[in-house]
Amino acid sequence: MRRRYKKIEESLRHLAGKLRLCEIFRNRGFTTKIEQPMHCYVELGKFTCRYRVDVFATRGTRKIIAEVDGYLGHKTKQAVMLQKLRLRRIRENYGREIEEFRFTLKRLSAWTNEEIEKEMRL
Repeated sequence: MRRRYKKIEESLRHLAGKLRLCEIFRNRGFTTKIEQPMHCYVELGKFTCRYRVDVFATRGTRKIIAEVDGYLGHKTKQAVMLQKLRLRRIRENYGREIEEFRFTLKRLSAWTNEEIEKEMRL
């Protein structure tokens, strides 16, 4: 039972991180979408899945993807390779000018909104 609760708690923290990033973007005049399905697919073993980004923000011609990772982020070799593949597929479909920023929950909880804005050059 404790384990299930922890999973729900982590999920709520992840959602809170995405909502915070949306608020930061909207305060700077961006239009945002959470869990935006992208028109690109990533092969995972025998399966092919449509990739969704945590936050997709646009303002004029500027397009930004913001991803929220767990507290320690994606550090395994497989996770890093998969993230590179996702970004390559997105850039193939949406152009090289799309920007990507990754935040761990640990960094989001420690940084102020101003520090996050500075990191993304808003």
